[in-house]
Amino acid sequence: MKINYTLTGGILILKPEGELDHHCAMEDLGRMKELVDVMLPPNVLLDLRDMPFTDSSGIAVLMGLYRTVTGFGSRFAVANTRPQPMKVFKAAGLDRILSFKEEVHI
Repeated sequence: MKINYTLTGGILILKPEGELDHHCAMEDLGRMKELVDVMLPPNVLLDLRDMPFTDSSGIAVLMGLYRTVTGFGSRFAVANTRPQPMKVFKAAGLDRILSFKEEVHI
């Protein structure tokens, strides 16, 4: 999976592109954590508009990234989540833990 990113106005925007499954999950999480570690932004937005599918490993990726970001004292939100991944995240109860934004135009 490709991880696109931009840093603008104190917001690190991470935009994974492609499917997130158990084959790439930990590698993708590692790359996103590394970007957060290097940039130390006050806000991180995970934009999922280009991620049409995830399996349960996506839960671990979101929670791992959330822990990393909030561990630095930064804020974390998820935006533009497509229907299939949102079903997985809601089934796991992530919508009660994380901030999901319906539609964010960046």
